[in-house]
Amino acid sequence: MLTQDVDVVCSMQPANLVKLQAAFEPYNPRHRMAKPPTPFTREDAESGRFKNIYLQTDLGQLDCLGDVKGIGGYDTVLQRSVELDMQTFRLRVIALDALIEAKEAMGRPRDLENVKILRAIQERQATN
Repeated sequence: MLTQDVDVVCSMQPANLVKLQAAFEPYNPRHRMAKPPTPFTREDAESGRFKNIYLQTDLGQLDCLGDVKGIGGYDTVLQRSVELDMQTFRLRVIALDALIEAKEAMGRPRDLENVKILRAIQERQATN
């Protein structure tokens, strides 16, 4: 299912958020839930006050999650992830069974619709 953002799970420790802020600084990161949107600054990153960060950047929307409902925090999600080889880089993504659990825990109609699709993918993978 196509969405308008990229979701990443990350450690919400200030040292990690400082790295995130520095990496996105050239792309004008703004807290998109703030009215009006305010810049995501180094001071924000160092504050230690975030559970999640919802950014608008010049590259698009980025949701930085400290926790995935139904799964847990960064360390648990990392354990429930798989590495994909994208030829020019490697990428970790949440494992299919964990994604299904997370979508079920969210319980929103669109998530529950996605669970049906994800289960069909899971069944197909099991037969191949």
